[in-house]
Amino acid sequence: MTQPFRIGVSPDFQTSAAGLLEPVLAEMLAPLPHVSWEFFAMRDKKEVFADEIVGYDALLMLAADITRETLAGNERLAVIARWGVGYDMIDVPACTDNNVLLAITTDAVRKPVAEAILTFFLALAKKLPFKDKLVRTGRWDLKAQA
Repeated sequence: MTQPFRIGVSPDFQTSAAGLLEPVLAEMLAPLPHVSWEFFAMRDKKEVFADEIVGYDALLMLAADITRETLAGNERLAVIARWGVGYDMIDVPACTDNNVLLAITTDAVRKPVAEAILTFFLALAKKLPFKDKLVRTGRWDLKAQA
């Protein structure tokens, strides 16, 4: 019998995304009895240490750092899935050197970022910062110049 595929989930999900991940994992993994997941313990809020991820085949990470030292000697780990678009907190060359795949969610923030950019364009086109200053200083007489 083969070993179950174990997924370690960074504990920062429990504070930064409380209740969002658990139902999704339960639904997706329910038909896969050979796959299990759990939150792993971290001594440090920012960095993951090697002994904290021993025995996992995959990691689902939110914001903690994965360094070369984190991956040292871990022969079982195959993939790190980062919930988000950035990977600046993951040592990519160390992943490559240790044969660990790295996945990010590239479309996760595409729409919110586009909406924010359009909002800023409209705010600048309509001189919103200037108009805001007029309102806050009570200088209604200058509204025609805005």
